[in-house]
This record gives sequence, structure tokens and C-alpha cells, in this order.
Amino acid sequence: MNRIFKLTEMKKNPYIDSIATEIDQDHYRAPGTPHSTIIALSKGQKKVTQTLNLRGMLSEEALDLTLSTIDHHYRNGCILVIHGQGHRSQHQAPIIKNLIWDHIPRHPRVIGMCTASAKDGGLGASYILLKKTKR
Repeated sequence: MNRIFKLTEMKKNPYIDSIATEIDQDHYRAPGTPHSTIIALSKGQKKVTQTLNLRGMLSEEALDLTLSTIDHHYRNGCILVIHGQGHRSQHQAPIIKNLIWDHIPRHPRVIGMCTASAKDGGLGASYILLKKTKR
């Protein structure tokens, strides 16, 4: 049975802090993920298997939808998350983007993450690369 990963578990997981090799808002690479994979991901060379448009959502809704999508995406692949650049937010800041980048790299299925290429949204979107799940 596939266990759903909850946001509260991410906040309590000290393991994440010790295994993350690189996290910033340009890219994240999990241990064991080849650097070449992240380069290909950042160039838009990985096939996008699902797209999420989070623009206009409340931050909690956006994070819940993203976590749910990762939990229920049963094959490995790349998810394109369109979060926007935050120009229309109350504080003129990328609130959803920051929330996604703060929490999604901590998910155990995420092996890589980076800003999308210009053709897929550039700074207003991110790629999330997933590892396979066991059914």
C-alpha cells in the first residue's frame, strides 16, 4: 500500500537535512542522482509526464495539490509545476514558488528539481523529477 507523505512529516524529518547534497532555488539534486540528470532536466530534455498550474491558488492549496500529485504519480517522470513569479501576489513576491522550493525537495520520491527552461515557463515554473515507486 502506498503511504501518503504528509507535510508535517517533512517538517519533522531530520534525515533530509543530512542527505541533501544541493538545495537552492535553481536546482536540487538528491544523493545518488547524477549531475548530468539535473543538467538535462534544466535544459528541458526530460519528458514532462504531468503539468500542474498553481497560479492563483492559495499557498496551502498549491502545496497540498503538489504533494498529492507526487504521492499519486505512480511512475518515474518529470512534473512541470507552474507557480508563477509572484507579480500578482499581495507582496509582489513568489510565495508559491518559495513554498514549493522549501518543502518539495524533502519528499522522499523527489530526486531532482530545477527551474524550468524558458520554453516551459522559466522562473515562473519548476521541474520536479521523481524516482520510481514500488507498487
